[in-house]
Amino acid sequence: MQLNTIVRLLRSGRVPLMLGAHMLSRAVYRANFLAAASESGLLAAMADRPLSFDEIATALGCAPEQRETLVDWLSVASLSGALRRTRDGRYALRGLLARAMVHAGNDDAATALQEVTRLHADVIYRVPGCLKKRRWLTLGDHDAVVAARASRALEPVMAEGIEDAVKRFRPGSYLDVGCGTGIYLRYAAQVDSSLTGKGIDLSPEVAAFAQSKMSEWGMADRFSVDAGDFRAVEPRPEFGLASLINNLCYFRPSERADVIRHLTRFVRPGGGVMVAHPLRGLTAASDVVSLYFAAIEDAGPFPGPGDIESSMSRAGVQDIKTVTLVPGIVSVTGRVAAA
Repeated sequence: MQLNTIVRLLRSGRVPLMLGAHMLSRAVYRANFLAAASESGLLAAMADRPLSFDEIATALGCAPEQRETLVDWLSVASLSGALRRTRDGRYALRGLLARAMVHAGNDDAATALQEVTRLHADVIYRVPGCLKKRRWLTLGDHDAVVAARASRALEPVMAEGIEDAVKRFRPGSYLDVGCGTGIYLRYAAQVDSSLTGKGIDLSPEVAAFAQSKMSEWGMADRFSVDAGDFRAVEPRPEFGLASLINNLCYFRPSERADVIRHLTRFVRPGGGVMVAHPLRGLTAASDVVSLYFAAIEDAGPFPGPGDIESSMSRAGVQDIKTVTLVPGIVSVTGRVAAA
């Protein structure tokens, strides 16, 4: 670069912008490559050893006429720091994140990165347009499969809340509303081998899947799963514990006290209710998901600190107790008042 060009750039004031954009874009490209390579199975193929260009092309099923596209894709990966070239020209994983993502036990974390690159970025980009056009997002505006897989990363955290609630109330029977895969029924059953109960989920497909998991886990004689909106179900106080886990955002903030009040009607007097959820305003990762639900007309943002307790109190729940499972995620339990 000639001296005159350097002087013009410095005088233009664009150098800080260009450097900042370069550093930021490098991180974005690296994250997108790792998410795509994980989902395509390439990272797993590179777990044990570096691969040659031809081996990568074979692993991805690359057609001969597409090899130049693969050249540029791998170049982006190398220049952004996701891969490195070995002395013999092979491609190897670079960095702790890339190497950690290839382990089977880290599948959920890898899926969470896919959620960031495919869903979160899209939400952040689309919200200004929604505001200008006065329109809402819908639950169909995101990849539900990726979102569901990513949410599994929270399961070990939420399990602690379930375990504490079962130990606190010793319920005998348990209702999980919005049960998803049924995993929290399983966690509860592991705490109390005599526990029985039910799950309910709005999606018939999800409910059917959860019921199949009950059979797979040897729990079908103790737990069943129904499909439907629990707000349309006539409640009977037959459970010792009922929960809403990671799904309060599917209800508008103005509705949440009524939702919890309806939940209490499924619980025997003296039994417990549990609401566990990430909080808004504490981490960027939780706030971008909160942003998505805030942009949906019939949903709402994540609760803020103290919001769950306030909703439970307005619903008539007593003896409210809050446990921080990890920073930014809480489990709130309380007791249903005697009739």
